[in-house]
Amino acid sequence: MIKNSCKHAFKSKEKVRWHIAVNHDEENKKVKFSFVDNGLGIIKSFEEDDTAKKIKGLIRNNPEMINLAFRNGIQSKTGLSWRGTGLPTIYEALNEDEIIKRLVVITNDVYCDFGNNMQMDLNKTFSGTYYYWEMDNECVKHCFN
Repeated sequence: MIKNSCKHAFKSKEKVRWHIAVNHDEENKKVKFSFVDNGLGIIKSFEEDDTAKKIKGLIRNNPEMINLAFRNGIQSKTGLSWRGTGLPTIYEALNEDEIIKRLVVITNDVYCDFGNNMQMDLNKTFSGTYYYWEMDNECVKHCFN
């Protein structure tokens, strides 16, 4: 998330701002994380490099674009096979690797709760990207086999 933010969220390196927070919920035996940057947001970042124009005909709305970007990736404008994989790597941590739970992403005018398979448009636009995820003892087992 931090790497994606530093590479894609900002037009200028001097304006890079992000925050990470961690909360240990002892009662429920969870650790809750949030990460936010004040950059362009994922959709605006795609629009900056013409990615949105390339895939606009394939999708109906911005929540679908975010869903597609996390589940399948969006090909990088460089054409290099290892590029454009940052968002799918985050998604895999939830669904394939099971090292996180309840991934929530808010960016531009989109809210996605991947843990509950819910995506929707927001009435207000958020400039930047916000991530929320949780870990518990089950996640730790997947991290440290």
